[in-house]
Amino acid sequence: MNTLRPLSEAMIEQYMQITFEAMDLTVETAWYPDIRNYFNISAHLAGVLEAFPLDFTEDLATVFRP
Repeated sequence: MNTLRPLSEAMIEQYMQITFEAMDLTVETAWYPDIRNYFNISAHLAGVLEAFPLDFTEDLATVFRP
């Protein structure tokens, strides 16, 4: 299964700073290790999803139509 390679520390730090600035967030530095961990998990899960072959004609989920 092809998955995204883990994000480098520099990439995570850059992404965190861009995200915090874009959302005008003040984040305590004590939370940084947990946020880095979250980004690594998210990247891994994105790689798993990207590796799953889907045809463009397939519905990803049922669609509610009233």
